[in-house]
Amino acid sequence: MAQMQELIRYLTAAGSAMAPESRDSYLLFTNEDSSLICKRWSGSEFNESEIIAEKVRPNSSATYFLTDSTRIVFCISEDSTLRALKYDPDEEDWVDVEGTTNHKVHPESHVAGFIGPDHKRHVIFQDSSSHLVCLDESMALTSLPVDAVPGTPITTTFVKTLDGGIQMLVFYFGHRQTFAYP
Repeated sequence: MAQMQELIRYLTAAGSAMAPESRDSYLLFTNEDSSLICKRWSGSEFNESEIIAEKVRPNSSATYFLTDSTRIVFCISEDSTLRALKYDPDEEDWVDVEGTTNHKVHPESHVAGFIGPDHKRHVIFQDSSSHLVCLDESMALTSLPVDAVPGTPITTTFVKTLDGGIQMLVFYFGHRQTFAYP
């Protein structure tokens, strides 16, 4: 039963990340006040909680990039724009990252992300026309050649190729019974 509860906890979260220094995880949730909240989960209880952002879209998904030195969260704002927030240890607060709010997203879009083989952040979401796009760390936008259903859930994973390389897969629901890119 404990494993089922753990799975449900992750499935109902807006996003999550593993703590680099321990086996704890950070789970992201939106609340009724349109705030994005991060809760640290030890595996048996929530230990701490913090507000990352206000004015996020209700039920926004989020992606959390967490390293020993950097904490960045991408979510969707109330006005359906992509929003990135970075934790500033000097301010002891989350601050908006410039350059992300000019990316309009579909009103039903989700957001997912990954660190690529290039060791850079990549964020996947549906633009205002419902095209699946990838925003890289330099804020360059690439449209993926897929026909995704508006509002599709999005997730990513890496697989080892036959030649020993690594390939990133984006999972989504498509109009033509497709579900993965490439």
